[in-house]
Amino acid sequence: MHPPENKFPAAVEDAVEALQWVLTEGKDFLHVDTSKIATGGQSAGGNLAAVLALKSVEDSFTPPLPHPLRLQLMTAPVLDMTATEASGGRWERNKHAPFLTPDRTRWSKGMYFRSEEEWLKWEASPILAPEKLLKKAPKAWIAAAEIDILCNEAEAYAEKLRNCGVEAECVVYKGGSHINFVLDGAFFTRLVWVRKESL
Repeated sequence: MHPPENKFPAAVEDAVEALQWVLTEGKDFLHVDTSKIATGGQSAGGNLAAVLALKSVEDSFTPPLPHPLRLQLMTAPVLDMTATEASGGRWERNKHAPFLTPDRTRWSKGMYFRSEEEWLKWEASPILAPEKLLKKAPKAWIAAAEIDILCNEAEAYAEKLRNCGVEAECVVYKGGSHINFVLDGAFFTRLVWVRKESL
């Protein structure tokens, strides 16, 4: 694991700029149909996929989306930077899970954030986003691993979206850990599904 080159919120700003570029230039340069755009990401990338989906529905987002995003796809996403392994915390259930441990996750957060106060911003923890944004979010498909400290927050985020009237599915892969989704072939069927959904 390597620390990011730039601190929060640089990655969020980069993601927003990328979407803005696709909206204004993608049709000419990439032959992109801007009515069929989705966000997606794995782990920290899943965090950016969720945040970007929410940023896109802000009133201040420019240029305005000609069409709502079609989908947000997240695999083992980081959705709650305030999570802990303490009693009642989101990590408690899987605090002894392999690979992505509480200590490793805290180290990563320490490299990305300047202070713990930043964890409370919804641009860091999309699960804390205001209801008015969640209600406008695109439908979501989330893959979670049963033996991953992030499983609980994935399930909770899907439930929060559903409670806001957004179509959201969270599939928990039994016996899986955080790294399962980077194994060859494990993600292929969902890529096919995403392609069909975006057509």
